[in-house]
Amino acid sequence: MFTYPVKLEKDKATGMYVASCRDLPLMNSVGDSIQCTLQESIHGLVTAVSIEIDEGRTIPSGSKIKNGEYAIPLPEWVATKASLHNAMIESGLQNTE
Repeated sequence: MFTYPVKLEKDKATGMYVASCRDLPLMNSVGDSIQCTLQESIHGLVTAVSIEIDEGRTIPSGSKIKNGEYAIPLPEWVATKASLHNAMIESGLQNTE
């Protein structure tokens, strides 16, 4: 749960790798190597989830990984917060209640 499919593409103009996530379109990360970009993807996912929470939207749990994608899990503390956030939305509670 809360493991996301991340796709990397190499930008031919800059030689950098660009990461995106189909479950969280606000997520993007860039790095100069595959490993660096995957590490930066964790920060991108955390930021995207934070924005979704601030906007009061349900956090998707993560789609099945397709060929050519990398499985990137949220850090445990962020996954816990996302799970609580989703439960509050489902129960009709507001964060201020």
